[in-house]
Amino acid sequence: MLRQRILTALILAPIVLVTLTVLPPVATWILLSALVLMGAWEWTAFPGFANVRLRIVYFAAIALAMVAS
Repeated sequence: MLRQRILTALILAPIVLVTLTVLPPVATWILLSALVLMGAWEWTAFPGFANVRLRIVYFAAIALAMVAS
């Protein structure tokens, strides 16, 4: 398990660094927002949102919070 996490970090760390330093601010914002929203969708499985409507409501709430911030 630790090996997989280290491997993932070794792959994702350069991608994040390039994203933060090379891409224009708008592209960085879009990419990071997409990643946060994908993570939010995955997190809906943890509280047991079996109903797709509840997952969509949670996803929309996260998206609205991102826009508001």
